[in-house]
Amino acid sequence: MVFLSLPLNNKAMKKLGLNDQQWVLLVDAFPKIAVMIGAADGRMDDDEKAWSKKLTHIRTFAGNRELFELYQDVEEVIGERIETILDEYSDDPEARERMIVSQLEMINSILASMPEKLAAKVYEDLRSFALHVAKASGGFLRFFSVSKAEKDLAELPMIDEIVYEEEE
Repeated sequence: MVFLSLPLNNKAMKKLGLNDQQWVLLVDAFPKIAVMIGAADGRMDDDEKAWSKKLTHIRTFAGNRELFELYQDVEEVIGERIETILDEYSDDPEARERMIVSQLEMINSILASMPEKLAAKVYEDLRSFALHVAKASGGFLRFFSVSKAEKDLAELPMIDEIVYEEEE
């Protein structure tokens, strides 16, 4: 597993209750999800790569305000990490998917260590991100573009669902 080199956002890490290693694993989850979904059909096309980067950028200022800083760090590395992950396993897409699934399973312990409300937001953002990547390419005018493999993976079955219900 490659350890990302990025400036650690101490303020954001503290807000989410994460240490350095947990932060890096969470940041790296986004490019891994992009590759897992985008390459579910055997290869990740340029539309899927571009949309992964654009969506990350949009989420640095729109969406869950509490996660803007997370997306700022993701934005710094997503393009390079997508290429690195694709290159590392270019000859064995099945091994790549197994590796990504295994590493995404580690997100469960990270989410469990976070305040429940924020963990639920991160979980929903991970799922939303996966679904957007799945819809990024293919189909007729982007309709019917999500294959069964992409849909199944976009549900992120390797990450335990977190639901937070506000108290009344």
